[in-house]
Amino acid sequence: MPRCECSCGAKYKLPDSAVGKKAKCKKCGEVFVVESDEIGIAPLDDGPNMMDEFAAAAGKAATKRKAMEKEVQARADADVRIPSTAIDYDRAKDAVAAGAPPAAKGYFEAMMWAFLFPTNLGNMITFCLIWLLLFVGEFIGAWMCGLVQMIALAYFVAFLFNTIANAASGEEDLPAFTAANGLAEDLVLPFLRYLGTNIIAWLPAFIATIAFQCPDVWSALWNDPLSLQSPSGEAQIVILLWVMGTFLWPMFALCVELGGFGALLRMDLIFVSIVRAFPPYLLTAVLVFAGWVSLLFTNELLKEAGISETVTRVIISVGVYGYLNIVAMQAIGLFYHHFKSRFAWDWG
Repeated sequence: MPRCECSCGAKYKLPDSAVGKKAKCKKCGEVFVVESDEIGIAPLDDGPNMMDEFAAAAGKAATKRKAMEKEVQARADADVRIPSTAIDYDRAKDAVAAGAPPAAKGYFEAMMWAFLFPTNLGNMITFCLIWLLLFVGEFIGAWMCGLVQMIALAYFVAFLFNTIANAASGEEDLPAFTAANGLAEDLVLPFLRYLGTNIIAWLPAFIATIAFQCPDVWSALWNDPLSLQSPSGEAQIVILLWVMGTFLWPMFALCVELGGFGALLRMDLIFVSIVRAFPPYLLTAVLVFAGWVSLLFTNELLKEAGISETVTRVIISVGVYGYLNIVAMQAIGLFYHHFKSRFAWDWG
């Protein structure tokens, strides 16, 4: 049995069958022909192939790297959430080093582009059509018993609910102005969802209004909130319930759009989801409220600015109203898109 030693100093004991065959040193990789009376090295046929070992090691490293990348991405999607018992600085540092933006950063960047949605030509065309629809409903509807206004408003709120769905799925473009998927799918069902969530959100305030017999408070909340100076105790309850409904409506809209009306039965999960991402949800609720009251306040500001022309006031007012409401609905969808890992449901 030949005993071989490579020029690099590695020693091997080889079987007699290796004589006359080529062998490669495990240490330096040099290839020689083994002879019975010479110092030899491990044969290629019997010894392990270092290239195979390197390939296996590379495969293990690649598998480990992919697992680490998935873990970092999962942490980034969860906005590098901090455990309740201690601050995990290492986990936060890993996610930042991986270049994956936290959910909050992604949300606020997306919101910046949501405000700039008219810079996209397709979105601008859609917005102009919505603007025209609102103007026709607000201005012309006044002389047609409100029928045109109701139709325009129904079309608009259906478009808003479709905007929530688009943004929740990560779409940057506004939904189509036309009913591409059919009248029921793109208009009737979204309108019913919008109407239903509004009724559920403000039903407690409406019941309190009837119970306390203060319809003037209910009317003021919708038409002139600033007129509510020093409200009575009963009126304060109505106002509190109305504010609570306004605050909860964005989450109600998400629940119904993504999980159906049945999701509203789990108020515990709704509150848990809000608490888990409270700052961005609060911003979303504020934007929704601003969109709702923008028509009233814009019209009043234009009057104070000395713009007496009714047509001009309506054009500007409905334009601001349409713009802010579209941004608000995008905010609702983007809130889910960036913080869905914190929701108590799993809608994909």
